[in-house]
Amino acid sequence: MTRTDPSTAGPAAHVTELLNNMVKALRAYHMYLPNNPIHQRATDALRAAFKPVWEATDELVLAVAETDFVWEDQVVYHQPNKSDSVAWGVFKDGMRSLTIRRGAETEELPRFLELVNRARFLTADAGDDLLTLLWEQEYQHIQYKFIEFFGEGGGALPGETGGFPAGGAEEGVASDQRRAQAVEEALGQALAQAGCG
Repeated sequence: MTRTDPSTAGPAAHVTELLNNMVKALRAYHMYLPNNPIHQRATDALRAAFKPVWEATDELVLAVAETDFVWEDQVVYHQPNKSDSVAWGVFKDGMRSLTIRRGAETEELPRFLELVNRARFLTADAGDDLLTLLWEQEYQHIQYKFIEFFGEGGGALPGETGGFPAGGAEEGVASDQRRAQAVEEALGQALAQAGCG
């Protein structure tokens, strides 16, 4: 994970610090119940980390890469170990963009992170993935895009909040195919970086 001293750098350092706090909050949410002081401190630290970010922008748009979050063409989170990488956790389920708007930190972001945690620890044979867990949520300050996927019925899974298709038997298949496509995409990126593609 990239660490930067936010007091000596610009907005990208504040975004990096925010993402570091988000990772800590994810760990706390996984290990402790909401009434635990450690859980509550992680939530408070995450909310506080938004203050300098909101001084620079009202909307944080993150591109999701295999092991990175990228903000305005700068890597603001990097964790090459996929088992520890929050970026990989959402990338493998097909997320390619995450937008967080001012106000998300009060109620929506903690709920969103709880679902990210749940998705990270689903078994391989679970019928759900992050997209299907987010399906029922109605966020006002959080938006995300997933890779387009055309199922057997010819319909595309939409890429943003709102307008998701009704659930059904095809969800598990779509979930598996999104994961396979994400792995294929990651392999292509790795080969291109190694000069093999």
